[in-house]
Formats: sequence, C-alpha cells, structure tokens
Amino acid sequence: MTFPCSSTPYHMGSLSTEPNGALVFAMASGCTNAKVYIHGTLTFKGTMSSGGNPAFTSTINVLFVVTSSNMVDIQSNFNGVLMAPNAYIHAVPGKHHYGAFYGSTVYLEQDTEFEHRPFNAPLPLQ
Repeated sequence: MTFPCSSTPYHMGSLSTEPNGALVFAMASGCTNAKVYIHGTLTFKGTMSSGGNPAFTSTINVLFVVTSSNMVDIQSNFNGVLMAPNAYIHAVPGKHHYGAFYGSTVYLEQDTEFEHRPFNAPLPLQ
C-alpha cells in the first residue's frame, strides 16, 4: 500500500499487512511526515519504506494513531510513532523498532530492540 505525500491525515477502518506486504510512504522535499488514523485494528507483519527516497530512508517520520481499544499487534520491524491510548500494544521478540509506542499497556517481548525517536512534526489534536 502506498501513501502519497499529503498534508491531510489518512483515515482507515483497519490496517493489516502480511509478511510480504509493504507500507510505502512517498516522502519528498516539503512533505516529510505522514499521519495515519486507524479506527479499528492494526496488525503489522510487513515492511515500511520511504519509497526509495534516500533522504528519508533511515527515519520514516510517520504517526499512527489507533483510536479503538483493539489490541495492536506488531510482528515486524516498526519505524514510526504509534499512539494507541486505549489499546494494548504487543511487539513480538527478535525485532528492532525505531520511534515510540504509547498505549494503555505496551508489551515488548524479550530480545526486542527499541530505539526511541520522536515524531518530528506538530501533533494533531483530533
């Protein structure tokens, strides 16, 4: 799934990626962040990229906001800020995450690496 560069947040009912699936954020000069609101379930098993733009490859500046209380399941390397204030966030072992997780409960299994990086844009108050 490709997210074209947009200053408007994306809204979706649920988001699920399989191991061979990819989330591509088309970052470009003047458009350096993305906001995705998920009003149901988030299950992430795939990959994330910045669409091949070398200026944005190492740090994908994406904010995911989960508005439901459904469990969030992170099964692959995750790059972004995940805000799920009413949800349980579960990250499986042996993965490396860049960003931040905020949830009612955040459970990182053993051998899970986490490198904190803030969301580098104003946070929406929606």
